[in-house]
Amino acid sequence: MTMKHDKLKQYSIKRMENVPKRLRKEGFCPILKKLSEMADDISFDYGIDRSIRHFACSWQQEYFVDMPQSIGQAAAGILLEGEKLGHSNEAQWIANYLLEDKYKSKQEIVERCIALHTRKSFLYKLLNKTLRDDDLDKRETLGTFAHLLGYEGLFNLPDVCRYSKTVFRAMNLSIGQVD
Repeated sequence: MTMKHDKLKQYSIKRMENVPKRLRKEGFCPILKKLSEMADDISFDYGIDRSIRHFACSWQQEYFVDMPQSIGQAAAGILLEGEKLGHSNEAQWIANYLLEDKYKSKQEIVERCIALHTRKSFLYKLLNKTLRDDDLDKRETLGTFAHLLGYEGLFNLPDVCRYSKTVFRAMNLSIGQVD
């Protein structure tokens, strides 16, 4: 007996036609400017790379300390920002996770920072918004983490760890944003 005729081995098929696929709102950055304005904006050309360099550099000029102190400052800043946003428990977990490797090698610390930033939490959303808006008011609280993530981490990665392909994302744009 073939699979087609055997009732135990048949699979139901769900047929769908003309079902609009919804985009996840969280997965895409909001468009705040018209596309024509973004083309002239330097930060659009260099993306988060330029933003994190500017933000971390402004922190480094005023506040730079050694690595263990930097980790302590980053944890304290994350706790403060987490409390402001009502995410105290999550901020506490992130701070503890970061402080576990306080005296380990720079590579292990950087790996922790990258892991924390790529995790779905208030931290990546807040840091990305801060960098996108070039908000230097958060330099004291998020500057240390941005420095560890950027200067110590992302900009010093070996070439085998870098991904240099173009990534395309979908966005819903209004007619006004396209013009």
